[in-house]
Amino acid sequence: MNLEEKEDSWYLDNKTSIHVTRDNNYSRRAWILSLKNKSNTLAHFTEFHQHNIVAKQKNRTIIDRAMNITIDAQLSHTLCLEVVATETYLINISPSRSNQEMSPMEKYIGKPIDLSRLKVFGCADNVYVKKPERSKLDAQAKLCIFVDYDCQTKGYRIYAPEKQKIFVTIDMQFDEQTMAILLL
Repeated sequence: MNLEEKEDSWYLDNKTSIHVTRDNNYSRRAWILSLKNKSNTLAHFTEFHQHNIVAKQKNRTIIDRAMNITIDAQLSHTLCLEVVATETYLINISPSRSNQEMSPMEKYIGKPIDLSRLKVFGCADNVYVKKPERSKLDAQAKLCIFVDYDCQTKGYRIYAPEKQKIFVTIDMQFDEQTMAILLL
């Protein structure tokens, strides 16, 4: 992963060139925004703290953990955005000393977080293929890779290697003991 730090934003060398991290001062919740160009940053953020140590530390933490997840799961760097989004989600639901052992998300929304949907990043998933998308002789499930949690629904973001696409679904079974990359 090539990394070029720029104040309160960082650049990952992949197709969606820039990611900006923003930190909520009250809850310490982080947001990740993926932008096509660095010039789009001003359209999303109007004020910057040029030497914000907290934001720089948060960026460093996210990048370090994202690199470790990528290495552990043996995934391609083309999934950097998903790795960074997953790591940000995990940081947001993890207890923090600065929040009196509450997670940033718990403090932000005011209620406990349901941790039952946590899964091992990069694990194998058997995703159900609906009848209109398969013939009688095709398999009812296809092997995919878990890459992120969908924040809009209760679904998961899954990577289908054969199509090189990411989609959201709830119709799958996780095999958290098996890293999907080993089966492909």
